[in-house]
Amino acid sequence: MSALANIYNHRGNYERAESICARIVEIERRALGEEHPDTLSTMNNLAVASLYEGKYADAEAIASRAMEIKRRVLGKDHPDTLSGVNLLAVIYRNEQKYDLAEPLLLDVIEAWRRVMGPESPYTIRSMHALAAVYHKEGKDQQAKALIKETQELRRKVLGDNHPDTRTGMTLLAEIELAEQKFGDAALVLRQVIDGYEKTSPETWEKSYGQTLLGACLAELKKYADAEPLLRSGYEGMRRQAAAIPSESRPLIAQAGERIVQLYLTWDKPDLAAEWRQKLQNQ
Repeated sequence: MSALANIYNHRGNYERAESICARIVEIERRALGEEHPDTLSTMNNLAVASLYEGKYADAEAIASRAMEIKRRVLGKDHPDTLSGVNLLAVIYRNEQKYDLAEPLLLDVIEAWRRVMGPESPYTIRSMHALAAVYHKEGKDQQAKALIKETQELRRKVLGDNHPDTRTGMTLLAEIELAEQKFGDAALVLRQVIDGYEKTSPETWEKSYGQTLLGACLAELKKYADAEPLLRSGYEGMRRQAAAIPSESRPLIAQAGERIVQLYLTWDKPDLAAEWRQKLQNQ
């Protein structure tokens, strides 16, 4: 049942994954007890599925309860406990509780470095999560410095083609786009898109990268180059909407609005009006 839930999670069927995980937790609590490692692991999976569905209050309650038990039963520096802390911080980020997420991540990064080492994928993943929080808070200088450090470690430990490395490159491009460094962001995004084309061309992350690259090219007044990227990226994200975690689903509307803005800036008001109507009807 757990393996099946993981498959549904991987495919983006978060509702089905949540339903199965909730049933497993119910069985494990009765058969093994709430403090059994299997029960705690499934509670973690249930919190993740709830998070991806956008049920943030449910995810926070489950993750908080699991973390409290892990700290008591396993100890505060156990890897399972630290993973639970990282998950709770990510939930806080989704809830825009950045004042709660940031200190948790600072603590968990220090703990990962002590327990697993500075080059552990767990350490690196928590560093990325903190960089994302900094970006959400508008602390882009801190975010950029941290994500660059994270990317150096990922390339060394995981390689250029690992999905986590591409995720970090996309965050770096988002920051550079916010800083209006459109040429720098475009260079990064071309590498991201090329990587996805070679390994997983149908993922929503590739489509999102296309919309970001299109936005950069539009800002550079390369409208004819931006147009197919913005349109293809938007349509790809709409096709794959079910697989996009709740936090990222507003990116679909942003991608559509970028098309409207392109045509307005390109002095094509008829196409802008046509797309605005299309977006309203979808």
